[in-house]
Amino acid sequence: MQRALVTGLSIALAIAVACQGSASSSAGPGGAGLQQLTPAERARAEAELEPFAPSFQGLEAALKARDDVLARRILERILARDPQGAALDRARAFERILDCRERVSNLSLQLEAARVEPGDDWVVRASATNRGDVELTLR
Repeated sequence: MQRALVTGLSIALAIAVACQGSASSSAGPGGAGLQQLTPAERARAEAELEPFAPSFQGLEAALKARDDVLARRILERILARDPQGAALDRARAFERILDCRERVSNLSLQLEAARVEPGDDWVVRASATNRGDVELTLR
């Protein structure tokens, strides 16, 4: 029972925290952090990011506060300023986080355990119901 319950809880937890990531630690969506760039690449990336630094700080604070509406508005203002290079990569990474949170927020998670008769075995069922309009596939 305990192993099945832990497995079910792990699935539910993985779904719940899937979109908790931060876009601030990388220079790009899947790229290396600024510290892994050559000095010239780092200087260019820092120059691209610098005009947007206060906006990205506000965006990260809104995400940490779980205020996705405010975060989306800040992101829209950033994108309206036509960021380039590392700044655009970071904005797109934040956009992916917000898009993921929006999709996951439409999931209703349920964990159900039932004893199998006769014996000590349990069946644990985890289900996710999508209440949104966008089709989701959980892997």
